[in-house]
Amino acid sequence: MLSKTGRYPRIWRVFALLMIAVVGIVSTIASSSGGSGGTPPMATITSPPNGFETEDDLVTVTGTASDETGIFRIQVNGVDATSSDRFATWQAVVPIVEGPNTLTVRAVDTLGFADSSADQVNVILTPAPPLATVTFPPLNSFSDADSLTVTGTATDRSGVASVSVNGVDAEPLGPQGDEFATWRAVVPLTMNTENTLTVATVDAVGFDDPAAAVVTVQVAADVSGSAVTFGDGYAVALDGNRAYVVDFDLDQLLEVNLDTGVKVVISDAVTGGGRALSGPDGIALINGGTTALVSNYLPDELLSIDLVSGQRTIVSSAAANVGSGPTLFGPSGIGLVDVDRAIVSNLAADDILDVDLTSGNRAILSADGTRGSGPSFLQPDGIAMESSRRALVTDALAVAVFAVDVSTGDRTVLSDAATGSGPLFTRPVGITLNSDNSRALVTDYDANLLISVTVSNGFRRILSDAATDVGTGPAFIFPAGIALDAANNRAVVSGGNLIVVELSSGDRVVVGP
Repeated sequence: MLSKTGRYPRIWRVFALLMIAVVGIVSTIASSSGGSGGTPPMATITSPPNGFETEDDLVTVTGTASDETGIFRIQVNGVDATSSDRFATWQAVVPIVEGPNTLTVRAVDTLGFADSSADQVNVILTPAPPLATVTFPPLNSFSDADSLTVTGTATDRSGVASVSVNGVDAEPLGPQGDEFATWRAVVPLTMNTENTLTVATVDAVGFDDPAAAVVTVQVAADVSGSAVTFGDGYAVALDGNRAYVVDFDLDQLLEVNLDTGVKVVISDAVTGGGRALSGPDGIALINGGTTALVSNYLPDELLSIDLVSGQRTIVSSAAANVGSGPTLFGPSGIGLVDVDRAIVSNLAADDILDVDLTSGNRAILSADGTRGSGPSFLQPDGIAMESSRRALVTDALAVAVFAVDVSTGDRTVLSDAATGSGPLFTRPVGITLNSDNSRALVTDYDANLLISVTVSNGFRRILSDAATDVGTGPAFIFPAGIALDAANNRAVVSGGNLIVVELSSGDRVVVGP
């Protein structure tokens, strides 16, 4: 009978003891060789220092690391670090929250050994109240009203709890979860004095700023003496807080700072050189806002004007032999199809021309009996591009807004006495579109009002008008040009003066120094 020694035969017991001994020797060798065994890598934070305070909710953490087998990964609060030298040095951009924060480094070597707390520093994100900006009215403006709609924006890391203006609680207009991203408040004004409008903000954890933003409004029964005025500011283009206005009567291109009211002559008979301005009637900004494209009404030509030097150059003119094709005849409104193509309303010829801005060549885009079908133009004026395929055109004599297919030249009436409903036009001149092209804003030169036109059905509504008490503030004076600041939801209207309009209420302030 065979004897048994335990559960396994003797030979297997000997083999097992031998393997245990070998593993023990290997472990001892590995342990003595640093990171190649059970020792995790070393990592050190070099910046920021312990106790660092900041107002920025992103902190750049830098450091060093070493291991004999190499570093596989460095993380700070779960954010992977980057390195160009295999983590000998590294950095990570880590978000932090208001108050104390601990930045903890986790280091992993190429064999998988890790130290989840290789180094730590404490930093503090200094609590800050919400930031606020006022989008209407401009920084310094003028009104003759007893109240004004103030609009603006507000942001905060922890969320905005409230906004007020001179103690009047603002109405939140932003999306759910960020309600005060945009806001408005109707604030009473005091006559015959400078009114300071002070925005106060409070965030979700109680930090506040009693003067997060401040604007001033001069209020008087007659503000005409304070207004920036023009002979006839027939067209305007907008670039941020700078309005570029062509003055038809004074033959000038001017820049007006909407916040300060400072008016500077960019180009006229004594400023800039080149072809003289004579009845400038339309404007569009090109070349990234460095150049104005201007229709010169009386010489029947299209000019480019450098906004720094005021130098004037002929872009297209039959009389000057710049470009070929039909003659510009009383050019007015300008629409930009793309970077090297514009369409220009020929107010005196009852048509629209297509102009190549590189060669100056001209072609008829839309004209009764020549190109395109539909009702005839009688006096086409302002142009707004709905897209590269369709333009909206005001016609002062037809008392209508037309839609023109840029590809075919076909014309349809978008809004007039027989199309659409609402208050009738008297003399529609300037036109622009809001950011989603759902409505056009049209200036009525003779009626001194601003009209909104729904593009889908031609419905007309008075947007701002002193005579019918739509909006508060100074009356329009022969409003002609119009430009829209889509980001701030305000319109700038030029005519005898320069007026900024808050579009939700129709409230108006005049720009002045």
